[in-house]
Amino acid sequence: MVCLNSTSKSLTIELTNTPARPLQWTTHYATKTSTQFNEASTDGTIANTTPVTIIASPTGTNIISVREVTVYNPNNANVTFIVSLVSGGNERVVYRDELKPFQSWSSLGHKSSVPVSYNDLIDVPTTAEFAAELNALTGTNRLSFNSLKDTLTVIEIATQLNALTGADRIDYDSLQNTPTPAEIAADLNALTGTDRISYNSLQDVP
Repeated sequence: MVCLNSTSKSLTIELTNTPARPLQWTTHYATKTSTQFNEASTDGTIANTTPVTIIASPTGTNIISVREVTVYNPNNANVTFIVSLVSGGNERVVYRDELKPFQSWSSLGHKSSVPVSYNDLIDVPTTAEFAAELNALTGTNRLSFNSLKDTLTVIEIATQLNALTGADRIDYDSLQNTPTPAEIAADLNALTGTDRISYNSLQDVP
């Protein structure tokens, strides 16, 4: 918890580069006066390397106790932010972190998982990468490619996916042409629960 106990102290946020879209931030804090303890919040955006004050200095003898600061990155690229305590003419770094695309951060120690979207990808996962992820599934819907000597073709993957049962079954029966890797990626990304496919660990896919 950060404490602003002087009229010369405030909290700012800045970025190390200028992203395509501004990052979104919120703060949650309480101001202690001589007779009251008032809770409040602020919110806004930060678009570049110029510091923005997110919690202003307290007035008089009041003391501000910062409960939480959150930051969200709506960009398709990583962005680094810095939250600093300004004390008089000095600036002290309190938090510095890099957020991945569509990731949020909280000063309470929370960091959201990164949702996977293939809409913004120039390339799509290769069939070998699909095979590795599908082979890692467990339970009744596990797809085994251990016996295959060659890299899977798209049609082989589609055949395996089409054999799934229950809510996670992916139907390619009505497709006139062989599904493209992009179509398979979209379907895999829509899976939920224990069978959801994650590509977060792939080096060439965000």
